[in-house]
Amino acid sequence: MKGKTKLAATIIIFSMLFLACSAQTISVKTSRPDYTIGDEIAIINTVKNTASEKKGLVIETAFGSEAPGYAPKIVQSGAPFEALEEKEIIFNLSVTETMPAGKYFVESILREKGKDNVLEQATASFEVKGTLKTIGLELLSCKTQDCTGRSTLFYKGNKVFLDYRSSVGEEEGLTVKSTLVSPEGAEKEIALPYNFTIESSGAFFLKATASKEGYKTESKEIEFGGLDEEIKLIENRPAQPGGSKPAGTTAEGGNTTMLIVAAIAVLAVGVGIAYFKFFGKKQKHRH
Repeated sequence: MKGKTKLAATIIIFSMLFLACSAQTISVKTSRPDYTIGDEIAIINTVKNTASEKKGLVIETAFGSEAPGYAPKIVQSGAPFEALEEKEIIFNLSVTETMPAGKYFVESILREKGKDNVLEQATASFEVKGTLKTIGLELLSCKTQDCTGRSTLFYKGNKVFLDYRSSVGEEEGLTVKSTLVSPEGAEKEIALPYNFTIESSGAFFLKATASKEGYKTESKEIEFGGLDEEIKLIENRPAQPGGSKPAGTTAEGGNTTMLIVAAIAVLAVGVGIAYFKFFGKKQKHRH
């Protein structure tokens, strides 16, 4: 009888030691196997402290997709667990209309607070369906037809080339509607690519909307400006007959007139840019 009691006591002691030393457990699942636009995804981590003492545990969940353009995301939470306590740690995220469709993978790891070693990990997956792709519309104002020389500032008489770039081409069914707005506020529907000659100074606007079935419609707007004329510095003039120097030339040979003109030119360009930015923003606000 005494032997049996001793054996039972030994078993209990070893069981308690096992529980104190054994790893904590984690499992992960999602509330549904698939989701669509507007749905709330619940990632449910079930964590149990299998030790016979209180533990501080940290749950870290990462999820990502093989779909291009979606960066993996990591969320984390810590909580105290009593001996043998089990809890659900839930992370939520919403399905946006442009969240890439496809299969997503979830991985959760369990660590003890203040320690780096992983106690246990678990995986799950879910699928996103029916979301919209992105067009990636970009509007361009350029000095050359091939748009290697992009610019937002032009002078009267300059030709402006307007175009767009997109991850989807017109041959794939993309529709782009665009409007050119003059400094006077006149609107003109145009088809991109388009070019015209600057005939007035002020702020111009290019507005465009791109659409395609299965894609999120995108609207973009850019602003570019026209200035009256390009100011050029006066070159050194030749000496007057008889070796006399032009008016304003000092004995040391420095042309004071040219320096004054250069200073005025720099000031005029600065004022012109400031005028364009200030009144361009007001014009943009009105439209």
